[in-house]
Amino acid sequence: CTAFHSVERVKEIFDAYRDEADRRGIAAGPDQLAIRRNISVAETEAEALEIRERTKEISNRIRAGDKRFGTEKSDLIDAPRDVKGFVVDDDDFVAGTPEQVGEQIIEQCRAVGAGHFLAILGRGVEGDRGETQAYFGETVIPILRRA
Repeated sequence: CTAFHSVERVKEIFDAYRDEADRRGIAAGPDQLAIRRNISVAETEAEALEIRERTKEISNRIRAGDKRFGTEKSDLIDAPRDVKGFVVDDDDFVAGTPEQVGEQIIEQCRAVGAGHFLAILGRGVEGDRGETQAYFGETVIPILRRA
């Protein structure tokens, strides 16, 4: 499982993982791969985008104490440098209506070959995060199941 990176970078990481697993005769298909993303889902796209901005702010505050966090991207495949080089790509923040969020999750998983998805839900919402989790379960999960 990986997070933070762009879809393109996650694909590079997973391709390297699959190549090495192949070389060793180890299974490395979709069932062994997952991506993790911050999800902002709401009835309207505008509301979801507002939540996404709050989620980004909260996420940046959480990472502010990590001396590896910075604004420049690392050359390393999946490890932060000791210097400022650990960044979070915008692809890490999925936002929209249930249909849009479902589409984005499916698109990202297919693009990188991941069979599993981990969602961080409700980080930027005001009020009960449980409501966001229930809303995601009721509206997005059925879309994912159909895919």
